[in-house]
Amino acid sequence: MRKLLLLTIVQCCFLISAWAQKTVTGRVTDEQGNPVPNASVQVKGTTTGTTTNVDGFFSLTVPSDNSILVFSAVNKQTVEVTVGTQLVINAAIKTVDKTLEEVFIVGYGNARRKRDEAGAISKIGGDQISNLPNISPDKAMQGKAAGVLVQSNNGIPGGAINVRIRGAGSINAGNDPLYIVDGVQLNTRDDANFTQSNPLSFLNPDDIESIDIIKDAASAAIYGSNAANGVVIITTKKGKSGKTKFTANYYY
Repeated sequence: MRKLLLLTIVQCCFLISAWAQKTVTGRVTDEQGNPVPNASVQVKGTTTGTTTNVDGFFSLTVPSDNSILVFSAVNKQTVEVTVGTQLVINAAIKTVDKTLEEVFIVGYGNARRKRDEAGAISKIGGDQISNLPNISPDKAMQGKAAGVLVQSNNGIPGGAINVRIRGAGSINAGNDPLYIVDGVQLNTRDDANFTQSNPLSFLNPDDIESIDIIKDAASAAIYGSNAANGVVIITTKKGKSGKTKFTANYYY
């Protein structure tokens, strides 16, 4: 008798639970009324859920009228709807613009914001060069940037100068950095057996706006293998709006 009573109570509980459940159908569309396929429809706080078909329709059994359906999809705004007495629920979800910004992979010199410039880079201003008497651009780097060694090969005017950025990287191959003047790469290779010339001897130090010395691989990556020994970017002065100025320097 006791077992029969217990069995009856359990059956009643199942009947009450089944009576409380109901199946809700509906359709998920966007703001233009177009169907949203593969949208997620889930009962909030549970693992019960389903997805819409290619036409945006769904069918889901909910535990009670107090259940809340959560509608979501990729690049769509999440919408929550209380079931209540409704048997058909149509949800319209808006599109959310989550498109990633266009990414440009560039080397140093093309960054437009200071926060975009990251790496081991030393900058020498034109005023630091123009104030030095009778000096070549490469000699102007001496003592102005950490990790940059500048040495003269000989005493010949206009003779070659050894520039080493963070030391020598090769024994047999060249160790000279890549020179770029106003975006143009200079060929510093000299296969002759005679005295090498200074590749920057044609530049007037007073015409230099700035010298950027790139010492890390990330910033120099855009220049390829030619930048294995570092890069020296030289920017020359250009015309500016304003009053005409004349500058004269003399030494004694």
